[in-house]
Amino acid sequence: MLIRAAEPVDGLEMMRDNRGPNLKMKDWTNGPGKLSKALGVTMKYYGHHWSDKPLFIAVGPGASEIETGPRVGIGNTGEAVHYPWRFFEKDNPYVSKYRP
Repeated sequence: MLIRAAEPVDGLEMMRDNRGPNLKMKDWTNGPGKLSKALGVTMKYYGHHWSDKPLFIAVGPGASEIETGPRVGIGNTGEAVHYPWRFFEKDNPYVSKYRP
């Protein structure tokens, strides 16, 4: 699983510090590199299990409506370029937009 974006709900001060005080909140975590930087994820977490603290994935409120679409930035994968392997919450401002 690759998490490419997230909606900030906790640790906002840390994320603002990690991303810079002049960015809009929606731009802190709307891409894999931005998300990693906002959360302070470095190579020290390489191999870290997703359920182990201090960095872990927890149950949340859930999404109202899930959409699928083609993956982004994989133009050289033949037929798989059109597979709907990208899952996201509909109209969530923290999801990076698909640009064909």
